[in-house]
Amino acid sequence: MTTTNDLSRYSSNELAQELNRRNTKMGGIDVRPASVTASTNSNSPGRAIEHLIYGNDDRKDIYEVRDQAILDDANSVVAIMGVLQPNTSLSELPIDAQLKVVDLKDGTRIPLVAFNDFIKSKYGQSLCSDQPFQDQLVYARLSASSGFLVAPDIVATAAHCVYKEIDRSEGILGEQKDLQKLRFIFGFQMGNGSILPVSENLEVYEASHVIDRVYNTSIKGGKNIDWALVKLKKPVTNHPIVSVRHNGKIVNNQPVHVIGHPIGLPLKYAGNAKVWNNESASDFATNLDVFGGNSGSPVFNATTHVVEAILVSGPELEFEKDEERGGCLISAKRPDEEAAKSGSGCTRTTEFAAALRKAVWSEFKPVAGLCGEKNQGADIAVADLNGNGKPDLIAFHIQNPDGENKGFYQIGRDLDDGGNVTGWSEFIQVPGYFGVDTEEAGIAITDLNNNRRPDLVVFHIEKTSGGNCGFYRIGCDLNDKGNVTRGWTQPIAMPGRLGNSTQGAGIAVTDLSGNGKPDLIVFFIDNPEGENKGYYRIGRDLDANGKVTGGWSEFIRVPGWFGSETQGAGIAIEDVSGNGRPDLIVFHLDNPPGGNTGYYRIGRDLDQAGNVAGGWNEIKALPGFFGHESQGAGITTARINDSTPPRMIVYHIDNPAGANKGYYRTGWILP
Repeated sequence: MTTTNDLSRYSSNELAQELNRRNTKMGGIDVRPASVTASTNSNSPGRAIEHLIYGNDDRKDIYEVRDQAILDDANSVVAIMGVLQPNTSLSELPIDAQLKVVDLKDGTRIPLVAFNDFIKSKYGQSLCSDQPFQDQLVYARLSASSGFLVAPDIVATAAHCVYKEIDRSEGILGEQKDLQKLRFIFGFQMGNGSILPVSENLEVYEASHVIDRVYNTSIKGGKNIDWALVKLKKPVTNHPIVSVRHNGKIVNNQPVHVIGHPIGLPLKYAGNAKVWNNESASDFATNLDVFGGNSGSPVFNATTHVVEAILVSGPELEFEKDEERGGCLISAKRPDEEAAKSGSGCTRTTEFAAALRKAVWSEFKPVAGLCGEKNQGADIAVADLNGNGKPDLIAFHIQNPDGENKGFYQIGRDLDDGGNVTGWSEFIQVPGYFGVDTEEAGIAITDLNNNRRPDLVVFHIEKTSGGNCGFYRIGCDLNDKGNVTRGWTQPIAMPGRLGNSTQGAGIAVTDLSGNGKPDLIVFFIDNPEGENKGYYRIGRDLDANGKVTGGWSEFIRVPGWFGSETQGAGIAIEDVSGNGRPDLIVFHLDNPPGGNTGYYRIGRDLDQAGNVAGGWNEIKALPGFFGHESQGAGITTARINDSTPPRMIVYHIDNPAGANKGYYRTGWILP
């Protein structure tokens, strides 16, 4: 095929020169060291990652990997590529042995060229015949890098992948690249036996803006901090979010692996590496086999599969000539031990964890009306009451006036993507007895008789002289306005005592065994002398009247820290990982000196008995201020619409001078 833009007449060197000339003419994206812009001058400023193999070459195509956990890791990685814009002069490019142009179906294209031709155009010499991947197609515009999904609409990468790097050794970063000319691409990888990546498998996303970034790579400063969080224009719904470390650091010699796009090649995995230099609080070195284009790649803990770092830099080495074979090129190799002094540089995820947590949460939004002068429990739940596909919030609290306590809830209608509701109902009173001294409460939504009308389960803990007792009742068949239409059950006592002092509680309902009968999960925080402790237990197989027919489990301890003073808690059930098993999200408000702070943790994969089979994620702090004194809190999850992943919704009642006020906020669930 020939056109007015025919490139088939060019040699490899001429092809590279012509593409570079056109890139410059089109305002192409200039990426330096850690992207695919290797210079033959090893003293050029700002160089970071070049081509280097430690020990044996451990890079593999993803289709060669058999470990499902690693395949799951790879499913979160994106290629970051500059595109040919619709208004360029390259309206049609030839598809032949030298060049293939892939249409991204958004009016833009990416050019690909055979890896060996690409290397020859850069170095004037071909790869030796035993070098891997040389027939694969590589991104031809000298500006590929990598990134990974840390929230449904946020990609983490190295800052120099989205900014122009001027001098890495001095920590000088230039202006932001034109995000309109970047695409974030899932699926750029080889299939078993395929010759080139299949364009139909590519999933292409555009960036909205850079949320935050830090670039502190000065040699004088002794740091290697290089990260950016990029907001996508729409959420990713069919790829998992990685779990990143938020606290502490990886241990010395821990095995790690990296997944990314070296030199713009289809997705590659490299393992058989470990942490070599781990002293710095901000970064560490490894002996990972990485090339230019791996910048921004996630560095995974090979045991836990938590992302420990972003791959950001490496030693200043290139390909080497094999003079015995006529000067063809081989990847530079060095002993693994050299990684201790000049290994691949990795910026720890703890450097951007706080910025990520802040980025995924909305501002606090007030619930309409006041909650009284004193409260003794609160929670929040979600139901689509009128069936319009938009979730409605149900905010509950217990007032503690003189005399007996009273329970109230109100409806916030039609929650949108921004966490806003269209309006709030008046307060609706829950009839019946709540005692005179309540120590926390919770609510949940279920459908006990399968009539497609939601039932409201209300739980409270009453303080008695013989120990705290739990009670729950059912409001049957909420109508479109949130009113109970089929009456309330009497309070049902939960067996056993919930300690002598409780500082948080919540409930959730789910079918753990899959037998079609919902199970009630009751959580509470015990406040003994010393540190607080969290427990839950399961009431199995609720019948149509809300009674537990399958018995109660023993109390199950939630491991980890809850502080010594807690002012509210809650739980929610959600399949966070999408593997078909419910996960338990536990939320609590800590009350240290100063302002309150919210925390959550996730117990993965509840089994049929309600035990956490997949372990507990680390505790994560929620950003923002929860007031100085809180008198109740809760959590729920909701899918705002069918096309987005679930969000968490946290609720608390602030207790300032004067009347109390309820606030909620929404945020993505970080695993």
